[in-house]
Amino acid sequence: LLAEKRHLDADDCAKLELAGYLHDLGKLRIPDAILDKPGPLDERERRLIASHAYETFRILSRIPGFEDIARWAAFHHETPDGEGYPFHLKGDELPIQARILRAADIFQALAQERPYRSALPAHVVLAHMRQIADKGKLDRDIYDAIAGHLQEIYRLARSLPPVDADRPARHAG
Repeated sequence: LLAEKRHLDADDCAKLELAGYLHDLGKLRIPDAILDKPGPLDERERRLIASHAYETFRILSRIPGFEDIARWAAFHHETPDGEGYPFHLKGDELPIQARILRAADIFQALAQERPYRSALPAHVVLAHMRQIADKGKLDRDIYDAIAGHLQEIYRLARSLPPVDADRPARHAG
């Protein structure tokens, strides 16, 4: 929806939707003991969790025709100020599709229930997004697009299946 509001073409919208589904694929390479750890993570564990974005890139970049999808998915923790990860890209180095994916990922995480908290109301989600944008961690124009279509985007985020603790499901066995 954000991609449509930013007037991306149909091909980019379809690829961005796929990148959204696959952006945490690299978490499959993170041990369950770390993903499920109930307490705080130590520095080594935080670095390992952060590696999931690069691992997503490594997995998806091997699929012919997935070059854009691999990049956009891998960049979902990059920030406009360059303090994100895994590549520390900033500003114009980040494709608009990756910046949209970042915003959608944050929005969905705030709008949906999590094991440790209830879903946040739309106005609280927007306030959090504004704080993130004010710190240079989210594009202001994407924030403005969210603010302009808040209820529509909120309904969509709440209608999607929740992501269990922000990680892909694992196949048992």
